[in-house]
Amino acid sequence: MHLLWTTIAIVFCVSLQVLGVSIFIRGFLPIKQVVAGHASHHDAPPEPSISGPDAVRGTNSTIELSKPVFGRLVLVLIDALRWDFVLGEKRRMPFVRGLIDRGQSLSFIAKAQPPTVTMPRVKALTSGTIPGFVDVILNVDSKAMLEDNIIYQLEAAGKKMHFFGDDTWLRLFPDSFKESDGTTSFFVSDYTEVDNNVTRHLEPTLARSDWDVLILHYLGLDHIGHIGGPSSPLVTPKLEEMDAVLTKIYTSIEQQDAYSELPSLLVLCGDHGMSEAGSHGGASPSETLTPLILLSSKFKDIKGSLFPYDEVQQIDMAPSLAVVLGLPIPQNSLGIVIPEVLNLLPMRQRLRALQLNSNQLMNLMKQNFNPAEFEDVTYQYQHALQMHAAWLHEYSTTPSSIASHEVGNKVIDKYLSILKLMQLKVSANITRYDIHAMICGIVLCFEVIFIIMVALFYTSGGQIPIDTQISKMFYFGCCCLATLTVHVTVCTSSGSDTSPLMCGRSLTAIFNSAVFVISVAVAVFFQISVFISRNIVKNHILSFMRSLSTLEIFLLLGSDAHTISLMSSSFVEEEHQTWYLLTMTLLVGICAKLMAQSIVDRKSEDYKSIVLILMICRLLRSWNQTGIKWADLPDIGDWLVRPENVTTLSSAHLMSLVAIYIMLSSLQFSPMNLLTVVFIYLYRHAVGNVLLPVSVPSSYKGIVEARIVFGLLVLKLSCAIIQFFIPNIFTTFQKLKTNKKSVEIRLINVFYESFILLAALLLRPHNTPVVAMTVFIQQKLIITLTKHPLKAWSLSLVCFWMGQAAFYNQGNSNSIASIDLSSGYVGLDSHDPAFVGVLLLVSTNFGPVSWMIILIGSIMKSSLNKHQVAVPQAFLSLMLFRAFPLAVYTIVVASQRYHLFIWSVFSPKLLYEAMHSCVLAVFIMLGIAFYVIGHYTRPINIRISKRD
Repeated sequence: MHLLWTTIAIVFCVSLQVLGVSIFIRGFLPIKQVVAGHASHHDAPPEPSISGPDAVRGTNSTIELSKPVFGRLVLVLIDALRWDFVLGEKRRMPFVRGLIDRGQSLSFIAKAQPPTVTMPRVKALTSGTIPGFVDVILNVDSKAMLEDNIIYQLEAAGKKMHFFGDDTWLRLFPDSFKESDGTTSFFVSDYTEVDNNVTRHLEPTLARSDWDVLILHYLGLDHIGHIGGPSSPLVTPKLEEMDAVLTKIYTSIEQQDAYSELPSLLVLCGDHGMSEAGSHGGASPSETLTPLILLSSKFKDIKGSLFPYDEVQQIDMAPSLAVVLGLPIPQNSLGIVIPEVLNLLPMRQRLRALQLNSNQLMNLMKQNFNPAEFEDVTYQYQHALQMHAAWLHEYSTTPSSIASHEVGNKVIDKYLSILKLMQLKVSANITRYDIHAMICGIVLCFEVIFIIMVALFYTSGGQIPIDTQISKMFYFGCCCLATLTVHVTVCTSSGSDTSPLMCGRSLTAIFNSAVFVISVAVAVFFQISVFISRNIVKNHILSFMRSLSTLEIFLLLGSDAHTISLMSSSFVEEEHQTWYLLTMTLLVGICAKLMAQSIVDRKSEDYKSIVLILMICRLLRSWNQTGIKWADLPDIGDWLVRPENVTTLSSAHLMSLVAIYIMLSSLQFSPMNLLTVVFIYLYRHAVGNVLLPVSVPSSYKGIVEARIVFGLLVLKLSCAIIQFFIPNIFTTFQKLKTNKKSVEIRLINVFYESFILLAALLLRPHNTPVVAMTVFIQQKLIITLTKHPLKAWSLSLVCFWMGQAAFYNQGNSNSIASIDLSSGYVGLDSHDPAFVGVLLLVSTNFGPVSWMIILIGSIMKSSLNKHQVAVPQAFLSLMLFRAFPLAVYTIVVASQRYHLFIWSVFSPKLLYEAMHSCVLAVFIMLGIAFYVIGHYTRPINIRISKRD
């Protein structure tokens, strides 16, 4: 009966935690108060004029909008184009760099705000807004953009637009392009066809005159980065290919400009940069700094940008393009017109453009703040208008005079200063959140902790002192009624629109509210039960505290210390240091204890294994530098991936695979493991990562080799699962029957072996030694701890700690940029979201999941399993250790939602915490299902007669 109730509690808590995290994150999704609709020419205020010394009013003779400087626009967006790829010392794009060096361009370094992933950055480039970090999740399924943006302005102006490239644009701006051809951005193994598909449209489009705007989004450079990083030998040829494309475009539009009334504008930019690991998503300079280069035949007559290049905000591109194309600035833009772009206009139009930009940002402030909150800004804005009006009154008839320019420049400086002030104020406070939903999510997360603790109390022999079912139903009904009353009161008092997630009328909101009410009622019911049995609970807690050993006290205090450390942004950035300190200290404590025992009995030498583990852990710390502050320091992994060290990398990869095979064979011998290891190495050879002494035929990008590995692992797992349900199916010709216990252990071993081999296939070859060392640590440490048994919860905590350290050993961090997307496409020739997601989860969470499997296997094999609820207790302990820091961190994120580092530090960590919780939830659900089936089923023996 204990097992049944424990199973129900685990399923309930897992579901509740997933729902709580989901509600909290969705409540954390920014709800921007924006100006409705799209800007138009009719919205433009008149130019300021003066009547008396202080009055500012409109004049009858006004310039409604800036006149267009350019007739046609070609926007070339190269995904993951880092600023130094174009503007650095290496001249890898010679044509573009030649124009820049001759001063025939306007060149800038554009800074993007995190998250540095494609969809949010496209939004920023086109609308001038700052997307939230939750857009990282939405990036895989972009919806039509509703905010005002430059694409809609071009469409409203009757411009004919063509687009070729990343299909994210087609999802954001459906039906906006007269001609288009989209390519998926998620199949990162392809860096050739994905660009050829764009370039093949170039010549026929440039030869025609039926377009006004041409947008090209190239993906190959980004995919090369995910595969090999910025130092890959494929990067330079790709940049040269892009330079040739730009040469063709520039030459074509230059020839056409000779017959056009207005010249064309060619814009080269990147949506984000590329980290040293080849990924993106974080806030490092290599990920946020991109080039923004404006090219045109018009620039031959002016002295353009030269080194050093000015730094602008990426969101400044939208208003700048709007000004030079004669379009209204998008209403919700937070960008400022780039001053160098203003120089392309006459003085009067410069001032007019800045007035329109200031007016647009002032409207945003009025929409989002009370007037009292920006009185100082309003005063300075009025002062700028007065200066503008004075210039119009004195110098509009002689705009080319020296005095006119001097006074005009002072007005420009005043406008720019007030624009920067408004941009800073609006961008810091334009977002509000669903606080009610966030609080509900936090409550659910803490309820999970309380229910888990009650479940642990019951599994250790505690009882509810409520005798009758009627009493239980009465108490529970009262709890539901009270919770429902409070929830309805809060929703109605604050307005149903305040929390669309919890107080709305949609089915999702009703479901969320129902689950919230029932779960809170369950928690309150258990609280009443605990209060009634407080003496029993108190004695149980005291008994538990008295039974703690020094090692167990350190485990509890260390877990609490880690949870407290999450309140600091620096500790979040460098969380790996916390886990390295805790695990190394833990291992030193275990080693000291074993050494003391060896002195007493003079036989045990188990401490030698711990000393060896300590040495390997120190090596692992130096294998992959991670975090934020020291991630750029050279490490062993960086040295191995250098092209000149490919022979060493090949040897290390091969020896690691051999070591993995030998260690897995110690669990149980399997010829399929050897075959799997061989094809893993052949896959790495096929993709060009490692060398072979002899020539071996390979498939295209190793697809066949990888799929053979997948097939072998699936076959291996299928046989083990069949034997689990029918234990004697593979021993029917033998006299002995298979023991059910050994069948369960065999299934765990097979699952562990398959997971390790799959990780060895997915992780990059320089991390294969990390897999081998992790397997060695797991086997040695578990063997040592088995000789000195720990309680189920303390063993769970040891494995949990080691799993967290292993997560960072492979180069992961709390930055989105550390996710290796290329591992999700091993063996694939097209984008399959489900399969890619599974492979990414396996590769990213190799460390934690492998340690969880080891934990369950060790409990199944050890004497701990003599007690029927040892495995469920281990699951409950794992959930508690995962739920407590998550619940605390939700409070931290909610309280720091307006912090300077909310998008670059706290939000990415929140996504990682949610991911870890979901992975653990899936693992626990599968594990408890396996254990319950194994406990309640009986072996099915197939008897074969002698005649057969």
